Amino acid sequence: MIPPIYCITLRQTPKRTEAAFRHFNQRCLPVHNFPGIHAPTFGLTTTKPAYPERSQWIMHPGQVGCLLSHYM
Repeated sequence: MIPPIYCITLRQTPKRTEAAFRHFNQRCLPVHNFPGIHAPTFGLTTTKPAYPERSQWIMHPGQVGCLLSHYM
């Protein structure tokens, strides 16, 4: 038996969600929708460097949203 599978989706990207679930359905995969965090909509930003050794590269809001979505 396959363990539960979750797909992080964003309300702001319905076509992407639709394409992902079409793919899952074609392969008979029982995937559950998990609404993620769209950082720009929430106004989330960061000043944390993406890589400590390259402090000029600041994490993008999309990376922040992805991180928080996975954390949830």
